[in-house]
Amino acid sequence: MKKVIHLISILLFVGCMTDTKETIDIVITPGTYLSSITINTSTLTIESNYTADKIYFTSAYINSELMEESKGSYNIENQKLIYNNNQYRDFAFDITGEWESRYQLPDTIINITGNSFQLYMDADLELNLSGQWITFKAIE
Repeated sequence: MKKVIHLISILLFVGCMTDTKETIDIVITPGTYLSSITINTSTLTIESNYTADKIYFTSAYINSELMEESKGSYNIENQKLIYNNNQYRDFAFDITGEWESRYQLPDTIINITGNSFQLYMDADLELNLSGQWITFKAIE
């Protein structure tokens, strides 16, 4: 009898471990998030808005001057924030501010809560942010 109970326990444990192929849809709580970083003598402020439909709009300011904007859709897979249909405009070098398509490498995202998250800037060479964790907090 003990062997049967032990065998049933093992089967139940193994059954709980099987992959059900369910995916958990991870989203950033809709709202506007803000992050400020000091780079040398300048302040970079990033303001991002995320919707329930997984649409984002981001503005980047250096010392309160709008430098660039990007928009598109996003999804999160394996702790990566993946940008889709990314449109970008650069006010620092293109005074017309025309939207253009641009591929953006995914950022690592962690610590997603109802009012904050962190991004690891693995590929932001333009602003010299590579290798930094940046915390975004919801604006109330």
